[in-house]
Amino acid sequence: MFLLPQSPRGITVDSAARRRRWRLRLRRSRPRGALRVVARVARRGAVFWSSLGVGLLALSWWPLEVLTPQASVTEVSRVARADLSRTLSDFFRRGQYPETLPLASPEGVFAARFRYTVDPALEAAVKDIYLKHKPDYAAFAAVDPVSGKILCMVDYIRGDKELGNLAARTTFPAASVLKIVTAAAAIDLGKLEPDSIMPYNGKSNTLHEDQVRQLDKNRWTRRVRFRNAFAYSVNPVFGRVGMHTLGREALDEYLDRFGFNRSWQSDVEIPGGAARIGDDDWRLAEIGSGFTRTATLSPLHGAMIAAAVVNDGRIPLPYLVDTVYDRDGLLAYVPQEAGSAAAISPEAAAKMRVLMQATVKRGSASKFFRGFFRGPLADAEVGGKTGTLSGRDPRGRNDWFVGYAQLGERKIAFASLNVNRWQWRVRSADVARRVLEFYFAPHRNETPALQTAAGGL
Repeated sequence: MFLLPQSPRGITVDSAARRRRWRLRLRRSRPRGALRVVARVARRGAVFWSSLGVGLLALSWWPLEVLTPQASVTEVSRVARADLSRTLSDFFRRGQYPETLPLASPEGVFAARFRYTVDPALEAAVKDIYLKHKPDYAAFAAVDPVSGKILCMVDYIRGDKELGNLAARTTFPAASVLKIVTAAAAIDLGKLEPDSIMPYNGKSNTLHEDQVRQLDKNRWTRRVRFRNAFAYSVNPVFGRVGMHTLGREALDEYLDRFGFNRSWQSDVEIPGGAARIGDDDWRLAEIGSGFTRTATLSPLHGAMIAAAVVNDGRIPLPYLVDTVYDRDGLLAYVPQEAGSAAAISPEAAAKMRVLMQATVKRGSASKFFRGFFRGPLADAEVGGKTGTLSGRDPRGRNDWFVGYAQLGERKIAFASLNVNRWQWRVRSADVARRVLEFYFAPHRNETPALQTAAGGL
């Protein structure tokens, strides 16, 4: 084989000569002096004008509302809450939240794209808890107690039963959650204070006529402060408050104020719980204490009851839809200010917070919140009410924890419910604690992302 002579750098002579010729051609082809400057400016100008053209083209496709933020809510909303309710309420009862649907409006039917108020990360955290423990039935609902935004609606069923949206289902016994209404009514009317002394006879977890109708004080009579009667859920005390302190008219009025025996007409129809007194005066004791299966509640309604306590006694109108867009990406609906209804006075709400905090710090929920108020949660305020009673639809032992929490400017009102047929897999207060730890975690953004995807709970 014939080999070419090698240069000192290990490159063949033939290859080195070829490179010199290429470098000479390159120097001759480059513009020199002023020509080089002109070429550089021309290249940069071409990039600028092409970028400007792409930007203008993109802006021409952007929805008009984004470019005109001064447009009022009235100008934007082409549909009303009632239009949304007619379209979405059936889906809501089934626990389905579609992304797109035909929506009827005064201008006609159009293809609507929905964005909901729920916090996807919060819902995912609740689902993870349920998937880990697998209770027979469970539901968790949470709302913003100031605006009424529904932040979370999650349910779980162990097995393949179809019961619809458990978080909005009103077949669960309200149990001792009704004590919130009874206590709020007595305090709001000025009849009781958190430190009022309440005598009772017999066991604290029973409700017999001889404990309620007439109190025969003797050396075995127990005395407890009203806040502790609430924290430890003393049934005879609240039976007597319902029957003797409040009476039929007052108790019935405050049940209505807290949303019982009616529905909220919002962008979806939200049914309230049922608690009818009737003609039997013993019903005053049963409903006053919650010791009855015939007074029912949904988790979402429970969250709204707690919202009144942390929102200075006012219950905002709950809503699920954040925005609606049409097929062209134009904004067709945003929620309008609906106001709130006063259930109790701000002063009574502040005293109710004392009672509900006692439940968490030393009452029936205290064991689930040991070690909670540390580190970033040291300044958190949490209040709640437990409740336990057997139910028939679905069958099982109903375990409630309804409450609120606030840390700094952030507030949340919630209701946690578990129903177990044979054994406790997880308690509702334990679920609530874990959810609050996630919600107030330092890494969480101040404003949760809005859900835009379809899907059920």
